[in-house]
Amino acid sequence: MRLKNSSFFLSLIGSILVTVGSHLPTIAAEKINFIVGPLRLSLNISSLETFADEGTIDRRLADYFRMAGVGEAEQIRFREILRKTVDIDPVLFSRLLRTEMGEDLLTRWGEHINIQGGRNGKYALRGAIVKSAFDEEGLTLINVLRNLPTNIQINLNQARSLATRFDSIILATNFFREEIKQLAQQEIANALPTDFATLPDLRQPGKLPVQKNQWTLTDTKRNRTFQVYIYQPQEQQNGTYPIVIASHGLASSPEHFSDYAEHLASYGYVVAIPQHPGSDRQQLQNLKRGLSRQVFLTSEFIDRPKDISYVIDELERRNQIAMRGKLDLNKIAVIGHSFGGYTALAVAGATLEFEHLAQECPGRLK
Repeated sequence: MRLKNSSFFLSLIGSILVTVGSHLPTIAAEKINFIVGPLRLSLNISSLETFADEGTIDRRLADYFRMAGVGEAEQIRFREILRKTVDIDPVLFSRLLRTEMGEDLLTRWGEHINIQGGRNGKYALRGAIVKSAFDEEGLTLINVLRNLPTNIQINLNQARSLATRFDSIILATNFFREEIKQLAQQEIANALPTDFATLPDLRQPGKLPVQKNQWTLTDTKRNRTFQVYIYQPQEQQNGTYPIVIASHGLASSPEHFSDYAEHLASYGYVVAIPQHPGSDRQQLQNLKRGLSRQVFLTSEFIDRPKDISYVIDELERRNQIAMRGKLDLNKIAVIGHSFGGYTALAVAGATLEFEHLAQECPGRLK
């Protein structure tokens, strides 16, 4: 028997380390069992240990390499994967695996990497990964396999289906990237000629000096207090200032956009950058200190867009007095990075497709 995808075996084993309690029995796993249709195959973990440590391929591992069509170059790569150390804070990593997001991730992978007999393998995975992270040898795939508390089994048909879904996501991403590239090239071809030598070099700062202010806002309807950093030109000029509101990403802060904000303000924009409590750097610090079990609060999907709306309302309230009527409230742009990108789209009217989410995450939507 020969597996069609020669790299599938390597990708499957490597994914355990990449994607993936701490109550471990004194015994350790001896085998990894593979289910291929009606066939049941097994591989001793000791075979992988010998290969990782010495580069020696015993008969059983040689059979697997032959079935998977793994050549010499791929064998070398697989050994590198087994031995590669992941540099990570073991305490933080342990806490991440116990967050709602971490639990969900482990549950998903435990559906495909089972305890022998078919039970979800998430607790065995978590225990082995956390123990490996704390070991002197560090977090490596072979160390995770050594620390498994019990034999595991992997249904290769199910895992292959999962790999196919990942391939589809990659293909779709590449497709849309090429489509956007072609649209951009078409737009360039249809655009009127531009003499860029006559335009200012936007890579350089503008001529206006910039001042920075910090506001503390409280939305009493949501009982939510947050900071907003305002960047604006110091000098008064004719006309009004267009507005840019920037939304920071997950575990980030308004300072992430400070350089961009100063640059825009030097060209005559007013830039507002709100803090998003519950998904900012402080939330990450709370997780690191054991004060929270969440990477971010799920309520942020609602609160973040409302933060932006509240900032716009506040700019309107302060325009005539604090801002001397210089704000052009008909020209407001919202930009964002990562989670901030979602925030910007939500403010613009985008909605989540709950039916699609229900299909992709069955049983997980509440």
